[in-house]
Amino acid sequence: MTRPEQKLSEINRVKHLLSSLALNGKVTGGPDSNTSPDCVITMLDGKIIAVEVTEFHYGGQPANDTAAWSNIKNIAYNKRSLENKQMDIAVVLYFRDGRLPKMRKHADFVNAIISFIDRKIDDLSDEMQYFKITNEDEILYYALEKISLWRAVCYMDWDWNRNVGSFSMPHENRELIKTINRKLSTERPTGYDEFWLVVTGGVVMSESIFVMKIQNLSMMPIELAQGPFDNIFLWDTDWFYWNRESGWKVVPSHSTDQAI
Repeated sequence: MTRPEQKLSEINRVKHLLSSLALNGKVTGGPDSNTSPDCVITMLDGKIIAVEVTEFHYGGQPANDTAAWSNIKNIAYNKRSLENKQMDIAVVLYFRDGRLPKMRKHADFVNAIISFIDRKIDDLSDEMQYFKITNEDEILYYALEKISLWRAVCYMDWDWNRNVGSFSMPHENRELIKTINRKLSTERPTGYDEFWLVVTGGVVMSESIFVMKIQNLSMMPIELAQGPFDNIFLWDTDWFYWNRESGWKVVPSHSTDQAI
């Protein structure tokens, strides 16, 4: 992404935040593209807010996990084309502690899933059913806690741009903590009424951070009050915000089109 494209992306994300807050303000890029702030909000009441924008994705899984999942997915897609009776079966896999089978066992792992579905297929309907994996299915038991199966009335395949994401809670996710901690050393710019930090994975579902829970945000071992920011906003399909008085809260859902 070029610098102009990045700046436009930052401005659009701050506009999205203002819309979610039902606030009316003009968003522009910062006065210097190489220093803080990234954006400036000029509110109708004359208040001027400096905004630091940073991006974070749940990408905690190492590269070899990403490659492993991609390989498993490709094997499954190829085998599924040969299993006509399973074409309308929707499958959700619940992995055990982020485990994936070793590369040499990927084909066996997929075959075991196909066999598992075969044993259940006559009892499936359009209602989702959960099946706990027991140690009788050794190769599945190593990696999976459970499998959900149902007959899909309408089938769609969304091949998004992240094959693997980390779904650990924020207080356990070191990368998120590092991302925020790095910003806490930012020098507060002068000449502004407030200074905000916006941490976002994107404004569409496929770019979201995912699985934030307000109680877990409150448990993050970060001294936010010692930083320079008056408000911190975090996008996770909903906006969460922190300030010195109230701690972490969820932004109410009253999105408008007032940001300009």
